[in-house]
Amino acid sequence: MVVLPFDALAADDIAPAIERMQREKAQALLVLPDSIFSSQMDLIARLTLKHRLPSSYVQDRYAELGGLMSYGRDTVSNWRLGTAFIDKILKGAKPGDLPFEQPSIFQLVLNMRTAQTLGVKISQSILLQASKVIE
Repeated sequence: MVVLPFDALAADDIAPAIERMQREKAQALLVLPDSIFSSQMDLIARLTLKHRLPSSYVQDRYAELGGLMSYGRDTVSNWRLGTAFIDKILKGAKPGDLPFEQPSIFQLVLNMRTAQTLGVKISQSILLQASKVIE
């Protein structure tokens, strides 16, 4: 397997990067967390589906918009954790005294409509591990 980076430093770079991936016969796309990508979720999901490029993300919203899958921290539990920290600070705790906590709940979201469109078979063992399956 060869990993190739495709830079997109602005929203306008996304479509040309995905078109280049298609020309270079990329077999899949992993979208890493980034503010530009987060603001362009719908565009990325639409283009990867249009160019028949299986795509994976760390935010579940991508899979809901048409990406093949996502695997990452559970957003709702992460916000709850953040709210608990804010509560402690408002009650007088010093932020520097609070322990650093990493996410402990992760979600695997699979979009089966996209898998069918792309001709990607998802094994039963992966389906059983999914937190959410979009039919």
